[in-house]
Amino acid sequence: MRPPTVAESFYRYVAQELEEPSICDKISWTAESPGGFFSAASYERSECYTGIAEARRDPWLCLKVRRLGSVRVWEDQLTPWSCFRRARIGGHIVTGVSDATLIFYFTAMGYDVDTLHLEGVTPPVIDARDVYRAAGVAPDVARKVATARNTTPGGSVDAEDDAYLLDLLAMAEKDPGACMQIPDELVLRMQRQRFRDWCLFKLATNTHDASICQRIPVRPDEIERYNGLAPRTAAQMTTQAQCERQATTPYPSARYAAEVPADELRLRRLLGLLGVEIPKGRDLPAQRIAQAYQLYLNELDSLDSKHVAARQRFIDRVQRLDAR
Repeated sequence: MRPPTVAESFYRYVAQELEEPSICDKISWTAESPGGFFSAASYERSECYTGIAEARRDPWLCLKVRRLGSVRVWEDQLTPWSCFRRARIGGHIVTGVSDATLIFYFTAMGYDVDTLHLEGVTPPVIDARDVYRAAGVAPDVARKVATARNTTPGGSVDAEDDAYLLDLLAMAEKDPGACMQIPDELVLRMQRQRFRDWCLFKLATNTHDASICQRIPVRPDEIERYNGLAPRTAAQMTTQAQCERQATTPYPSARYAAEVPADELRLRRLLGLLGVEIPKGRDLPAQRIAQAYQLYLNELDSLDSKHVAARQRFIDRVQRLDAR
């Protein structure tokens, strides 16, 4: 008998995380769990089966359990019968591996933290939206926006891209003139209103300058929308009136940032125009990478088809893993 190898500890860990007894089969019967005070040594493979039997309350798995050595009357000993008792009661045995071990074996199985989100289980480890927000508060944002607006042939960018850049500039420089350069007809789908009006609304709220609200016109569609209300009530419902209330309230409840594109392609294109590089996940600290892999394991419990397929791919990769 010998202590479990690092690979066998990894097998037990993922087997119990996924409650997948077939992974326990990769643990050699020569690997010994040492036991402790009044607790007899046992087979590491038997411990793996028992942990899953407890979690699933499945006593049939106990038929795979073996007792290590002769009967020990004065020690708690893992046997098929003790496994049956534990499976009937239920429970959860917590095991773990080091961050380095988790990263090593995920890499050995062909996983990459930068492409892990393509499995359809977890979001990207680097969120481009956070990178964009950080770019909006950088000290050189005005220079970057000016450069971005003149980088394409002809000296102009797509109208909607340009609106996002102007909104970014307005929030950073507190400049209502930047908002006014946004085309009046451009509608911001996320907020269901005109982009220019929303830019001015945010800026007035952030600066507590109600005079900015006067640049927001009372539009005919607003008048029509509130036509059934009393005239005074309808006037209070317009974007301009709401802007003035937000800008003058003594109890501000929000501070707005630059608008982040919902479209991932647009978001990445704008970051490219701004000269901002999205960091690589592989450059993150080991702890953060290990957390991403741990989150992936946790999410494999879901029963929708995408998660079930990802779980099976993971199990297949573990089964093919040739680690000593």
